[in-house]
Amino acid sequence: MSHSFSHWQRLRKRKEFDQVFANGKFIRSQLYHCCYTKNHSNTSRIGIIVKKKDRNIIRNAVTRNYEKRVVKEIFRTHSDRLPQVDMIIIVKTFSSSFSKKKDHLLAIFDQIKNESTK
Repeated sequence: MSHSFSHWQRLRKRKEFDQVFANGKFIRSQLYHCCYTKNHSNTSRIGIIVKKKDRNIIRNAVTRNYEKRVVKEIFRTHSDRLPQVDMIIIVKTFSSSFSKKKDHLLAIFDQIKNESTK
């Protein structure tokens, strides 16, 4: 478990996002959609999308940024569960409890781990 979330753990460029969307597999849950693909680095990387113009999403920037921080924190503390993948998490709806968000993301992480070991 790492105590920081550094720039090399993030998908930052549009080209990286496009590559994951073009070659990746999708996993869907009630709160999140995830697209992921294997990478050739020695760590997992994440990109987070919170849509501004979706009717299920509050258009308040503070709330959108909070959702991003929650996803980053869960990824940071549980990235050791993941194989070497690039993933994009798309926030679909907001949930009131941190534990519900954590449960959904950990289920996605476990599903990625199970599918990559096949």
